[in-house]
Amino acid sequence: PLTRIATATIVPHREPILIVKSTDKPIVTLVVQIILWYLDSGCSKHMTGDRSQLINFVQKFLGTVKFGNDHVAKIMGYGDYQIRNVIISRVYYVEGLGHNLFSVG
Repeated sequence: PLTRIATATIVPHREPILIVKSTDKPIVTLVVQIILWYLDSGCSKHMTGDRSQLINFVQKFLGTVKFGNDHVAKIMGYGDYQIRNVIISRVYYVEGLGHNLFSVG
């Protein structure tokens, strides 16, 4: 196993520096959401671990899936994954899956 040894450093407290002065103009904040899909030739169906992104969701236990690392997870239903005007149909919701898999094989 790798071990990292770090020494503690005391950083003196500094007052914050004002970068922007007060203004009457409205401040616009943009939020960007990055949705990452892995293209997987060994994956038999499209899968996601993010239930909140599925529309037309059908909650139904469909069995389990075994991954290449021998981990097993429950398939708890399926739905359509919509990203703007693109819809990926019949995406399995896999409980605990930390990413999205797009089946290309």
